[in-house]
Amino acid sequence: MCVRSRFFRLALKILSSLSAAIRTSIAISSLLFAAGSLSSSLIKAATIVVPAGGDLQGAINSANCGDDISLQAGATFSGNFAMPYKGPCTGTDADYITIHTSNLAGVPPAGTRITPANAPAMARLLANWYPPALEAEANAHHYKLIGLEITNIGGSIVTQELVLLGARSSGGGIPFLQHPHHITFDRCWIHEATNDTTTPNNIVTTAIRGFNLDATDITITESRIAGFRAYQPVSQGVEASNAILFPSTALRVIVRNTFLEAWFCPVFLGGSSGASPNTATLSNPVFDANTHAGSATFSSVSNLGVGDLVALKTTNGRTPSTNYAHPNEPVQFQVVKVTGLNGNTVSFQSWGTFDGNLAGGNPLLQTPDSPGLAQWNGYLNQDITLQSNQFVENFNSTEQVWVSTGGSPTTLPRATQTTTGDAPKGMIEVKMAKNLLINGNTFEGWEAGLTITSRNQGNSQTSGGFPWAGVFNITITNNWWKKMQNWDRIYGSPINGPQLQDNEYSSVRSGPFIFANNLVASGIGPVLAAMGAADNVTVVHNTYPGSEIPPGDSMVVGQGAPSPNFVFKDNIIANNEYGLNCMSATVCWANLVENHNVILDNRTLIRQIGDGPLSNQYPNDFIAASQLLVGWVSQVNSNYALASNSPFRGLASDGSDPGVNMNVLLAALGGSSPTPTPTPTPTPTPTPTPTPSPTPTPSPGVEPQVGSLVTVDLDGVFVRSGPSVSYPVIGTQGTTSRGTMDQACAADPASPRVFCHVSFEFGVSGSLTVEHLVVLATPAQTPVVWLSTLTGAANGPLLALNAGRQTVENSIAVTTEENFGADKRTRITFFATGISGRAANTNPANDVMVGATLIANLAESVVVEAHTQDGRVYNLPVEFAGAQGLPGLDQVTVMLIPELQGAGAVDLTVIINGQRSNTPTIVVH
Repeated sequence: MCVRSRFFRLALKILSSLSAAIRTSIAISSLLFAAGSLSSSLIKAATIVVPAGGDLQGAINSANCGDDISLQAGATFSGNFAMPYKGPCTGTDADYITIHTSNLAGVPPAGTRITPANAPAMARLLANWYPPALEAEANAHHYKLIGLEITNIGGSIVTQELVLLGARSSGGGIPFLQHPHHITFDRCWIHEATNDTTTPNNIVTTAIRGFNLDATDITITESRIAGFRAYQPVSQGVEASNAILFPSTALRVIVRNTFLEAWFCPVFLGGSSGASPNTATLSNPVFDANTHAGSATFSSVSNLGVGDLVALKTTNGRTPSTNYAHPNEPVQFQVVKVTGLNGNTVSFQSWGTFDGNLAGGNPLLQTPDSPGLAQWNGYLNQDITLQSNQFVENFNSTEQVWVSTGGSPTTLPRATQTTTGDAPKGMIEVKMAKNLLINGNTFEGWEAGLTITSRNQGNSQTSGGFPWAGVFNITITNNWWKKMQNWDRIYGSPINGPQLQDNEYSSVRSGPFIFANNLVASGIGPVLAAMGAADNVTVVHNTYPGSEIPPGDSMVVGQGAPSPNFVFKDNIIANNEYGLNCMSATVCWANLVENHNVILDNRTLIRQIGDGPLSNQYPNDFIAASQLLVGWVSQVNSNYALASNSPFRGLASDGSDPGVNMNVLLAALGGSSPTPTPTPTPTPTPTPTPTPSPTPTPSPGVEPQVGSLVTVDLDGVFVRSGPSVSYPVIGTQGTTSRGTMDQACAADPASPRVFCHVSFEFGVSGSLTVEHLVVLATPAQTPVVWLSTLTGAANGPLLALNAGRQTVENSIAVTTEENFGADKRTRITFFATGISGRAANTNPANDVMVGATLIANLAESVVVEAHTQDGRVYNLPVEFAGAQGLPGLDQVTVMLIPELQGAGAVDLTVIINGQRSNTPTIVVH
């Protein structure tokens, strides 16, 4: 203490003798640097003030552990600044060197996110050349940055990353054991030169990413990292831009309450080679090309066990010619599985993709190099937490890239989206990670999901060398996909994957994967779009409404290698066209646990007829005919809790409500109510407004006459199998259902209700209470031929499919590019009753053989008139008319003619033997 006191008295005496003109931060820094020659434990933390124009790097170099560096607010410090190693210090939080703006009062308080509006109170670090604005030396530790703006100069100079932790801009990486560590970014704004300020919708970027991060014990909190877009000023093709890239060895990183925006993928983990502490020099290799077995002497077998995968250096090695993704391509490493250990002698078997299949991956196909390199059980990005962040794909710039590279505008009706362009990989992509928690985040902007796919991925010098690469213990909980402007775009799914074993190169099988209590209000594709080699996947208590308009696609897609032990329960989710869709030649989901889901039936009419009720496919789940019948508190206000009168309350397997728990979700999001994010309203393509003919006034609750055409007054009305309430419910019908009263109504002996029996055109027939029946037409009014409509009204929109696309479309073109062959004229298929019993089969030559059954084609006896709103009338060519396969239901396929192009609303009428059908409408653009 005596030495310390004498030194500071001397320092103060020297300072007092200096003139005010030379009392700069550098002078203070020099004095304190002299003090640093004493034991740092004896020196009290100092404050170093760096004014505008001061030497920031000099101040950082001279600071000791625990010092405070204050940068002049509003000042810009240009250069490539490095955080050096200061020695071990105490190894505690007392070591933090804090670098901050001088105006801390002008930035939000701790715990509140920074915004660009706070820029005047911040100090700026500017990368004025190609290297990053800030990087860390090997072993650098305990730095805390608060209230700083970090950006680049832009123009023609492209900076790869603004902050580099884990490598050096001068070249080379930093070994894992020399990682920079304990570095915090608190309320910092890291952004490309202008894309988060004056050019918010720019597609050009002069910085590729905010962070390149292979370091340990890093915290990024209450910050903003944004503006990293698709093309360099001189385009090199689309860029893999990120807010944060975790290449391969990041450890214990927390990103919390931060705004993250980039074009390619805001957060990306893996895909950038790898590293391992477990390596050996290989000698005396033996390999049998017939059995694909061999052995070699390893200089070390530390942390190596039977069953481990090992990458062996193979000069001139290549992948198998049968590798579907990389046939006969050069690789630096080929992979084996250890089958035996005898001292340092290692026996092995070649190992391909999907549990060793030598047709794929990069298995050992030749004798490995001698002396050679072996590596195994390397590092992964591990213990990463992404908590309460706002992930954003800038809508305008992303849409511009998509459309300019050939994609259909994603704000147009989904049925018109036929081509694709360059799109982001997702909000987050995970190729290499262990213990990753993605919790309480929002996803906004341009519709995109998360991509989960294991990848043994390197560069031309390291390809195939990381068979330990995988995605282990991934937990995605309590996140909210907000309903985005292009929420129903093609290929929009919340999870692209999970692919938990590399299907291109050889790697371990990874997992588990948990997707729980998420609210997915955007996207209409499968909740898991490409599930392969994915053991122990759990999807529970999520709400994903999808689209009421049949989107095609599936609920879950299984492909490639089997994915056993799949748990899929307690969700509220749309079935789409194909539901649980196994596209593999093997069983996709051995030991499947699938129950207590509320599945929304949004299939096309053809699929409903062909497959029958969903309750047959999912006997352990609950079926809702529409989103309206789920009974959410307020879907329009994004409150997807079940209301007290919801029929599905308390029906989850754990006794709670199925779907998302809104209280838990809100708590994870930070406690704020999830109100919709306003987005620009897309300008719809103008179409003429149909002028419908008068329709009968529905009369609910009136006891109809036998023979009346009826529908029901709300979706999901229960249909009973008999006239008594004691009989079981056998299914539901909705407002698009149509049927005929075939029995007189009767009072129920067990209740005051009156039941009427209806024979519906499709789906479930049975008895309904009279108060739910709506009379569309009495027997005298009912046309003998009836065309099915979307609304049930006689003159409503025709329920018609584009036969080439098999989609229901709001507006139809007269040509369809998806048609097979050269004839691109659009065919539409619609459904009717009353044709088969009235039209004659006068031309058996055009009958259709389906399998072994000959179907009568009555097209020659059926006329289809098209009436335009300006008075034109055309007869459309009828290619097929006849029985569809379900008793009483007919199908008609007609071809649209060029004269209808741009006609807008067109009324269609079927005429048989002079008798006319009802007159529904289509819209032709």
